[in-house]
Amino acid sequence: MAELLKYGRVNFLTEADFQENSELDKVVKNIIGKIQREDALIRENQQQMRKIQGASNG
Repeated sequence: MAELLKYGRVNFLTEADFQENSELDKVVKNIIGKIQREDALIRENQQQMRKIQGASNG
């Protein structure tokens, strides 16, 4: 299993423990949080782009 991580086939290795606060639970929650933060940054950028494009048209 460690070879999967070593050769870049997976990003994380955890046991299949689906209980709250397990290592798997924490990894999944961190991934979801990362996606949420990236999405918020993308939306902020898009909002700023619309704002400057509107200012340059007016």
